[in-house]
Amino acid sequence: MNTISTRLALSLLAVLIIMLLAVPSAALADGGEWTWMSGADTVNQSGIYGVQGTPDPANVPGARRNSISWIDGAGNLWLFGGAGNVGWLNDLWRYDSNGHWTWMSGANTAFQAGVYGVKGAPDPANVPGARVGSVSWIDSAGSLWLFGGDGRDGVDNEGYLNDLWRYDANGEWTWMSGAHSALQVGVYGTQGVPDPANVPGARELSISWIDGVGNLWLFGGWGLDSAGNVGWLNDLWRYDVSGQWTWMSGSNTWYQVGVYGVQGTPDPNNVPGARMGSVSWIDGVGDLWLFGGVGLDSVDTSGRLNDLWRHDSSGQWTWMSGSDTIGQAGIYGIQGTPDPTNVPGARQDSSSWIDAVGNLWLFGGYGRDSVGDVEDRLNDLWRYDVSDGQWTWISGANICGQTGIYGVQGAPDPANVPGARESGISWADDAGNLWLLGGGGLDSAGNGDYLNDLWRFSFQNEKYFSCQSPQENFENGVPVWGWTVVNNVPGGPTWGDIVSCGPNGNGGNWTSGLGNAACISASTLTAGPYDAELRTPVFSLVGYSEATISFLMNYQNWAGIDRLTFDISADGGATWAPLRTYTTDQGAFQNTPGVYITTDLAPYLGQSNLMLRWRYHWNTPEALGWYAQIDDAEFKCTETPPTAVTLASLTTQGQVGIGWSWLLALVAAGLALTGALADRRKGQVRPR
Repeated sequence: MNTISTRLALSLLAVLIIMLLAVPSAALADGGEWTWMSGADTVNQSGIYGVQGTPDPANVPGARRNSISWIDGAGNLWLFGGAGNVGWLNDLWRYDSNGHWTWMSGANTAFQAGVYGVKGAPDPANVPGARVGSVSWIDSAGSLWLFGGDGRDGVDNEGYLNDLWRYDANGEWTWMSGAHSALQVGVYGTQGVPDPANVPGARELSISWIDGVGNLWLFGGWGLDSAGNVGWLNDLWRYDVSGQWTWMSGSNTWYQVGVYGVQGTPDPNNVPGARMGSVSWIDGVGDLWLFGGVGLDSVDTSGRLNDLWRHDSSGQWTWMSGSDTIGQAGIYGIQGTPDPTNVPGARQDSSSWIDAVGNLWLFGGYGRDSVGDVEDRLNDLWRYDVSDGQWTWISGANICGQTGIYGVQGAPDPANVPGARESGISWADDAGNLWLLGGGGLDSAGNGDYLNDLWRFSFQNEKYFSCQSPQENFENGVPVWGWTVVNNVPGGPTWGDIVSCGPNGNGGNWTSGLGNAACISASTLTAGPYDAELRTPVFSLVGYSEATISFLMNYQNWAGIDRLTFDISADGGATWAPLRTYTTDQGAFQNTPGVYITTDLAPYLGQSNLMLRWRYHWNTPEALGWYAQIDDAEFKCTETPPTAVTLASLTTQGQVGIGWSWLLALVAAGLALTGALADRRKGQVRPR
């Protein structure tokens, strides 16, 4: 091989390596990247339905807004209906992990009447009518639930609906509750008392959530009250597993003013004002969070709102953030920097997510920007940290009316951003990515109407504990970003750092680690039981051939009373399996050395939605315990080698999580290229 060919090959190899390494550094500076995944970058696209029940790369739902969505146990997205550029729809779609859409149920034409069948009886012929502005849930069995909206009833009349539907694993719809005809009045009964006769009135643009025991919850919207008046509502309903509705809070009449109380203080008298077009979240402890919408404020003025509320397990509302009056401009601060004064502007019809840490995320909607003198569509992305109550402006513009920047489909880019929009749908996947589909907004040319573009927002500067971000030393406190502390016994000891650990655990880091550590102590408790968990973020072992988890610890047991267990979950924290159980001392008492623990995670290779936890607990009145300390938790992972690598495939990698095996493959590709150049000089090319 001559010198020129060698230099050319090595130069090209160096350029490719620099390209691969440069992409992550750009992403890290930005906090995350948007990727245009599917659909069109122009408005008013028709759907490509294909064959019902058959996934196809060519399939794609048509442009639409005010649809509803679910995520099933396998991580698939489900999409139903909405208002499209062709009219109201009742089509049901599934988007799988391969990136393929499947038309599952309903019609591929607009304005279909509902087929109700017999209440409570599933039937392959049943299907909800075309509608817009419904709400949705998914239960513990993976069934999809749908309520109300504005659409077509069982006799093809148009109007507000109060029908409740379930879609099960067999692919059949069941009409569960409510009426098969439109414009039904609410039957409220007695507040707090379930009754088979109770049912919310017909409505659209409510919010919904599901609690830890499987009850469905519904709040507000635009619809009919107990007297048949049509307007904004602030009633809170629960549908329990026995099939009965209970009116829980709020009023049974329209247009109620908000009662805000003192910000940050729960009160049984507090209640958000009547509204529609809000967004909601459920946090890690099962509390509901509600933001904004259009409705009535504390002084009976109507308009768009930016108030943030929490509804807790005691049934009390707390006004957490934002204003108690309408029409507020956004305070954006510095992009990427949390600040107690930051707050999104008043808006309705935004999109929302909750991440693996329990933080609330908000995108776009129709409302006020940083100037606040006009109302229009927005494309700003916000995060609300529930641990410190601060908003952070993450992405997008602080000015209304922004055009979408799509880039190359499937390729993340710091410059990419969805156009300003309202009434899109949203969900989060097992890897913590945020997804956004459609809505009414601006495309790549600045044209405004119905969209069918699918976007993914991937975090690339936050420290999630995983094989790509392998060690946590707790120097930034406990819990650090991405981790959670769960206290299963209120008032008991909880995980914190060394300083907050208690008199028998705060004397120093006794794990043999340096600096801070995670720590818990029950030594000051006089009566039990207690049960507290320190949980990692969700992580994945897909693409790895080996993986271990190691950590330093110092655990002192009190006369066999307390327990420290190290557990793993393969379903995002729903169920747990023990990896190690400690009932005897580990390390020196209130001194070094600690012990070094390594656990093989081979049984979980190839799985996602994994979590780890350290659980300090005991369940009898004899509640004494010394302490437990954890430090320097670390993954050690080996990537599965690629089976075949080409230069074309290597130039598309550009991901933050790129491993050394890819770089080795790149070197191999460079050597192959060097050989090919030498053979071309001889008039030959090696066969591949």
